[in-house]
Amino acid sequence: LDELASFDVPAMIDYVLNYTEQSSMKYIGYSVGSTILALLVSQRPEYNEKIDLVIALSPLCKWTILTSSRYLILQLIKLAQTFLPDGRFEVSSQGVLPKIIVEEFCGYNKHTKNLCFSLVNFFVGASQQQFTD
Repeated sequence: LDELASFDVPAMIDYVLNYTEQSSMKYIGYSVGSTILALLVSQRPEYNEKIDLVIALSPLCKWTILTSSRYLILQLIKLAQTFLPDGRFEVSSQGVLPKIIVEEFCGYNKHTKNLCFSLVNFFVGASQQQFTD
């Protein structure tokens, strides 16, 4: 797997981008293909810029120990799905629910802003400088 992630997949990605004259592409990996991309972007972070969407089908990794923070995230996602029209939930800064949370709750006052910062820091890591006044 290491050679595939170090040499083969980067060469294929570079070839496709060069041939299509695009700066980024979508990547669909099934099973080992998902794992190979995870290895690639961890070894060569510059490939994060070349892949704008990853669809990982049946990846060869899973959470074996469900920590309280992961459990909480899963429960929040399930709750959010009940309120969204099509049941889908997007986990990104551009998603509908994160935007509502940030606009309606995080900016409410100084205390909610500090709570939002603490939650983001707890789950994904952050720096206070990323939050605007």
